[in-house]
Amino acid sequence: MTTILGEHVSSFRPVKIHKPILPKERFAIRYRIHPKTRKITPEELQELKSKYEEELNDPTKA
Repeated sequence: MTTILGEHVSSFRPVKIHKPILPKERFAIRYRIHPKTRKITPEELQELKSKYEEELNDPTKA
């Protein structure tokens, strides 16, 4: 039997399985509206405003 110092680290802690780094294209929506990622163009801002106003005026979502 080996001593504690001789034991492998994974016997004390479970080995972490890291998730793969996914390409940003898959999460384009998150990056599109996130203010720290990049600036929103006026066209995109207008599009977001119109979507927001549609949701506010939609009686089915009330």
